[in-house]
Amino acid sequence: MLQNQPYVLDCIAHGKAGHAARDEGDNPIYKSLNAIRWFQDYCFSRESSLLGPVKMNEIQVNAGLQHNVIPADYSSFST
Repeated sequence: MLQNQPYVLDCIAHGKAGHAARDEGDNPIYKSLNAIRWFQDYCFSRESSLLGPVKMNEIQVNAGLQHNVIPADYSSFST
């Protein structure tokens, strides 16, 4: 039987802040897309006889607060 303890992964991608309307900056959100897809598609090798397959999900994301600025960092928390 699988353990009931959750796993929490803190993920961080770094980019370079810049103005969103110009060709400047390096968007860390785009860098994170492959990792997000990995979490979505991951299948554990074992499953619970009571609950069935166990999934991982992104549950919180953080990136920038300005509406016209490419954020310098992107972070997410997954379980």
